[in-house]
Amino acid sequence: MGIAAIGSWLRDNVTGRDTRDYIDNDGAKKHDDRIKDAEKKIDDWRKDLDRIDREAEIQPPRLSDFSTKDLVLVGGTAGAVLGTSAGALNGLTNTWLDTPKINVTETTHVIREPVYKGFTETLQPDVTRVPIYDGNGNVLRYEESTRGNWHRFTPQIEYKEVGEYKVPSAQVEHTNNGSNAVVDGFKGMLIGGAVGAGIGAAVAVTRHFTGQGAGGKQPREVDDQGKVIAVTTAGGAVIGAGVGLLSGLLERAHSTSERLEWKEPVMVSREIGQMPADHYHSIFGVTRESDVARVPVNADGPRMERGLFGMKPDMVGHSREINADPRFGIAGQVAGGAVLGAMGGVAAGVGINLMRKYI
Repeated sequence: MGIAAIGSWLRDNVTGRDTRDYIDNDGAKKHDDRIKDAEKKIDDWRKDLDRIDREAEIQPPRLSDFSTKDLVLVGGTAGAVLGTSAGALNGLTNTWLDTPKINVTETTHVIREPVYKGFTETLQPDVTRVPIYDGNGNVLRYEESTRGNWHRFTPQIEYKEVGEYKVPSAQVEHTNNGSNAVVDGFKGMLIGGAVGAGIGAAVAVTRHFTGQGAGGKQPREVDDQGKVIAVTTAGGAVIGAGVGLLSGLLERAHSTSERLEWKEPVMVSREIGQMPADHYHSIFGVTRESDVARVPVNADGPRMERGLFGMKPDMVGHSREINADPRFGIAGQVAGGAVLGAMGGVAAGVGINLMRKYI
């Protein structure tokens, strides 16, 4: 409205068009009436503007506005987003607090040297059965006849303790039992989504039995629902990948290693004595002991070497590196975090679109 129009309105409704610099009694009364009428109109306008402002404000949705399906969906998506966030935070905390350590234990082994103590001999008779016939050529019985003996020999070996050695073994122990941001985030998403959907369903059932069923404002159509979901999905994937990267870096920072060293005896097979070879002795001949061949008796045992105080086992050194490496790796956690974040972003986008319909 221009200045001229304002001035014209004031002359018509307030001051009048009389240009004199004084007003008579009747004019003053009319002047007061015009002022009161203008004040009333201004007050009415102010009330109308306040009412319009209140109606234009964004009103939060009420439970009665939502359908049963939307209540369950809103509860499920909200629970999934909250569960994912809580699970990822719990996993990050566990990874940060994880203090892997390498527990080393030793097993003692006795070194035993074989000692030849002679042999034992076993005789195995060489027996044949001879048939006895009657006058008609029928077999009446069999008579056994020994033609000789097999002589078989078994070495007698005892083992003498000549030392001992210890072999270490290691086991990596974590205070965090397989937890990280990605794994716990997925668990939280599943649990949170189920709990949220259950709460939504419970609210819907309670609302039905208390007579406060759905019947509020009708959901309105909203634009760009796909764009909202695309934005929240992309944002969730980026955030999830960042959380996975942080979890992987925290896990790598806790890596440790330990070198195990020990000695073991050098084991060899060697001759520790001789004994007669297995042979056959016929009753129709004579076998002298000097005619029986001798065979070596071999046994596995430590290779002995001469030391300051006599013979001792020859020992050889061994070593092994034990590493408490990251169990999940950075790449895997970044990829898993991106997938987790994208799924959480989809849930968030669906929930946002639902709320937009009722706000």
